[in-house]
Amino acid sequence: MAMTRIATLILSAVLALALAGCARPINLQADTAGLIGTGGGKKIDRKVALVVPEALKAREVITPGGGGDKVSYYPYRDMQTGMYLALSETFTGVVLANGPGDPKIAQEGATLLLTPELTTTVLLETMAGK
Repeated sequence: MAMTRIATLILSAVLALALAGCARPINLQADTAGLIGTGGGKKIDRKVALVVPEALKAREVITPGGGGDKVSYYPYRDMQTGMYLALSETFTGVVLANGPGDPKIAQEGATLLLTPELTTTVLLETMAGK
């Protein structure tokens, strides 16, 4: 009886630790419907390359999610489609590239390389005094 109780306590503690250490994944997505057809004017006659290396696409951000929970997301991977569509509304040609030496850049004739730099911040707001 005592061994069963000890085993149950140990199993409960292990389960609690496993759940506390997990980060819940979320997906960030641009509102692509709001990006298409918004250019309005004449596009810039230039082909550009959106350079997002695999190392950036694999960069994970883990932040507090409230209630002691954590959330994780991949800002470069999740936002790449939105950045591509925004550039497509501005320039006549956009190429997705994995790095500055990607052969697609020369093949497509891109003359401008754009590598985004995303900064993530966590805003913690307390409800004290409200």
